[in-house]
Amino acid sequence: MLESRRELLWGLLGAAGLMSSPKALAAAAAQYPPPRPTPPSDTGTLAGAPKHANARVLTAKDQELLKSDLDQLLQLASELQKEYQAANPNAVLSVSFVKNAEQAEKLAKQVKNLARG
Repeated sequence: MLESRRELLWGLLGAAGLMSSPKALAAAAAQYPPPRPTPPSDTGTLAGAPKHANARVLTAKDQELLKSDLDQLLQLASELQKEYQAANPNAVLSVSFVKNAEQAEKLAKQVKNLARG
């Protein structure tokens, strides 16, 4: 019985050795070739010409909206700065300060989205 266990163990070790051989690993890797590289998509542009990813022109309405939003954002930022400078550094900031900061954040996000398009 001890001989049959030893033979089984040697058989398993041999099979594991064959499975982990470089030839077997190379054959397994050859089944899945790497994908082909894709050609560049902008073949019509000149090599020296600058590439503008965001070449969007704002309409007159968008420009007006952007200007008003930026003016409002500047006003909110200056109010926040004044309130922060007037506050006690050891005290907790007021609820109105937090609400104004949230409003400024929303307005900044609107400006960013409008500028993106």
